[in-house]
Amino acid sequence: MKKLECRHCGAAIAAADVHAELAIARCARCSAITDLAGRAAAGARRAPAPLPAELEVEEGPGTLHLSWRSSSFKRFVALALCVLLLGSFSEVWPRVAFPIDTGPYHHVRHPGYVGIGLGLLGWPLLLGSAWSFTAAGAALAWLVLRTLPEDRTLHRELAGYADYARRVRWRLVPGVR
Repeated sequence: MKKLECRHCGAAIAAADVHAELAIARCARCSAITDLAGRAAAGARRAPAPLPAELEVEEGPGTLHLSWRSSSFKRFVALALCVLLLGSFSEVWPRVAFPIDTGPYHHVRHPGYVGIGLGLLGWPLLLGSAWSFTAAGAALAWLVLRTLPEDRTLHRELAGYADYARRVRWRLVPGVR
């Protein structure tokens, strides 16, 4: 049986630090990751490639977890633009000749925006990034401000909307005008 050594520091790699399914091993001394598939194919030592700063290696009982973390400002801006652009394409609903006041429309006048807002609040939790809270806050503010001109347009162009707005006083959140 051949002894496995770390390419970076030369220390012996214990069997417990080998993940056969992923064909990688982690050095206990220097935390370097060794590509076992590449080493077996090449048969020779090669200089270890440094891990990207965003890659985190977590060791669990009998497992090795690799996770990618990034708080790149460029990615944050790209996500914010996607959220804003996708939100502006919400004009695809069919036109109706009267206001609907059943279901969620019985409680708030813009339940679709409420759903989008809840989704926006979920993104920062999913991404785990402080920057994404800023993007979600900006998108939520834009969403709330967007309801103002929409309400004015509906008052002007949709017959019966003024009566509906008197019956359903809340735009987005019950109790908040």
